[in-house]
Amino acid sequence: MSVLSENPFTVAKEIVEKVKKEADLIVIDFHAEATAEKIALSYYLDGEITVLFGTHTHVATADEKVLKNGTGFITDLGMVGPLDSVLGVKTELSIAKIKDGAPVKFSLADGKCILNACIFNIDKNTGKRIVLLAAAHRRARVDHVARAVGVHVHAFLRRGLAADLGDGVALHHADDAVHGH
Repeated sequence: MSVLSENPFTVAKEIVEKVKKEADLIVIDFHAEATAEKIALSYYLDGEITVLFGTHTHVATADEKVLKNGTGFITDLGMVGPLDSVLGVKTELSIAKIKDGAPVKFSLADGKCILNACIFNIDKNTGKRIVLLAAAHRRARVDHVARAVGVHVHAFLRRGLAADLGDGVALHHADDAVHGH
């Protein structure tokens, strides 16, 4: 089967050219399967946009970074949903579909949830990324991490590296000065 679609690089460039005259910040959610496409598009648009993050795979990547010309980037944000699941779906249903080819109606799994996120702190005057944080919460309730991140980010930024906020919440600093830490 052949699916005709427009080139995402061409379309993204056209959209950026149109909106940059009216917007101080440009954030792109690139919903794509291939990680190479997401990475390549981030480099293609580096310096012209504020942030590009990928979505689709439901699996968070650990490659958050700031590119040479100031664009914040992460290949995939991951998901918010049940931890013990196959991309949020009950495991037994996913196994039946994949293993046996059974026609299955997917149903959301129960239990503890995960929240994957990336916090892009942006200078509103320059439109440039100044701090990039990745947050992952792998326990109990999703709303807990939102409170924990909001309360602890200031202390984390003063220390400037990485912080374990307790109860399964961790932040990782991906500033230029600490790449590789």
